[in-house]
Amino acid sequence: MRKVLFIIVLLLNITILLHAQQADEKIGNLIGQAKWFELQREYTIYKDSLSPFIHDFACSLLSYYFNEPDAPEKLGDMMNKHGQMLDYNSQLSYG
Repeated sequence: MRKVLFIIVLLLNITILLHAQQADEKIGNLIGQAKWFELQREYTIYKDSLSPFIHDFACSLLSYYFNEPDAPEKLGDMMNKHGQMLDYNSQLSYG
């Protein structure tokens, strides 16, 4: 009985992890393709499932491309928090 319960819990964890990876991949692809309207729609659906970096990156870019007043602050916060995840050229183009 314990083995069955352990296997069920393990499968649930794997399912949740795969869903999060798929959400990150989907949002990352939309960012890479510069599909901002589609990104905005998908971001609202998946924002709770995203990794912290992808979440902050997508949020910052959406703020920037949709001319929100707090866009510079969001971009600066994202760069301070996750700048090491980006290469130097990306930092120059968004900073």
